Amino acid sequence: MQPTTRTLTHSALMLALALLLSMIKFYHFPNGGSITAASMAPIIIISLMYDTRWALFTPSPIRCSRSVSYTHLTLPTIYSV
Repeated sequence: MQPTTRTLTHSALMLALALLLSMIKFYHFPNGGSITAASMAPIIIISLMYDTRWALFTPSPIRCSRSVSYTHLTLPTIYSV
């Protein structure tokens, strides 16, 4: 299946909706986790609408953005004297 404009638009809108829903948090756990407002539902809808390759490709921008935003927590801090 070739990515058409309609497929790309649906995926972009669902990714934006998933990102917005992930910002709504109902409860923060003490170890850093949280309960969000169905933030994976738009990703599941896209995976049901299109074929497997597209469904595997769609959530990759969210995975990349979350890994980049948390790098300040995982990288060691180097102090210069």
